Amino acid sequence: MEPLNDTLQKKPMTDLINIAMRAAHEAGQVILDIYESGDFDVEIKGDNSPLTRADRASHEVIMRHLTNLDIPVLSEEGREMPFAERRGWQRLWVVDPIDGTKEFIKRNGEFTVNIALVDGGRPMLGVIYVPVSGELYVGSTEAGAYKAVIPATSSCLDFESFAASAQTLPRPTGDRVFTVVAS
Repeated sequence: MEPLNDTLQKKPMTDLINIAMRAAHEAGQVILDIYESGDFDVEIKGDNSPLTRADRASHEVIMRHLTNLDIPVLSEEGREMPFAERRGWQRLWVVDPIDGTKEFIKRNGEFTVNIALVDGGRPMLGVIYVPVSGELYVGSTEAGAYKAVIPATSSCLDFESFAASAQTLPRPTGDRVFTVVAS
């Protein structure tokens, strides 16, 4: 596999962002169809976490977008990959097809589609899409971070148009300290 820099020279960062944005948005559309149908087909995984038909469908959509890029994909809903197989990966896509499956099942709208490109243990780009609200967050080390509302019916997503109409993040907050919360 080529070094990431070679891959990026052939495929600019904005192309990779566009692919991730489209993957997340299309996955969000599939998720919303299932969300609105109420037919979730819930199973319990080995770690006692839920898995729905929407998790699987979102994973399939995202994989269709990312697998032809010659960058391995580590997805929460993908096949289990032993550390020995992943150990040598310097760059990879990290995907959670639905972050917040329990919230999806509760139907409270608080779930996201998450896609990130990591190189050498450092994030290079990230896309977070909130299907229920249409909020799309996009950030990269080269381009900065942005937020906009993208309707589920939107059919054309490209980073340049998105960034031109999006809110730049973080917004100026003066001397306010940021607090980061994780669960």
